[in-house]
Amino acid sequence: MEIDARPGGWFYIVERRDSENVDHIGEYLELVRPHRLVFTLFAGKYSLQFERVTVVLQPLGSGCELDLTHKTRPELTSRVRCCWIEMLDRLAAMLGETGSSTAPRDARAAS
Repeated sequence: MEIDARPGGWFYIVERRDSENVDHIGEYLELVRPHRLVFTLFAGKYSLQFERVTVVLQPLGSGCELDLTHKTRPELTSRVRCCWIEMLDRLAAMLGETGSSTAPRDARAAS
């Protein structure tokens, strides 16, 4: 994993998935801590184009609400949704959250 977390910075992450490596490459377009993150994402195994991901965080009680939009091809929408839900569930578990819901309000990845 390599991360240069600043606007114009890039990241490179290798994910181990089903006994194979999946490379994820992207560029940070906006980084407004702690409210907004926009980046491009390229995972050549699934899509041969850079896709845009926007994450917006809004305070909510003692936590926050996370709004994530991933612009992808329609045929990838279901897989992208499942992957993000799984990642957010794992993040909640790592942070010790119990009973948190990562169920999407609008369960569609943007096309």
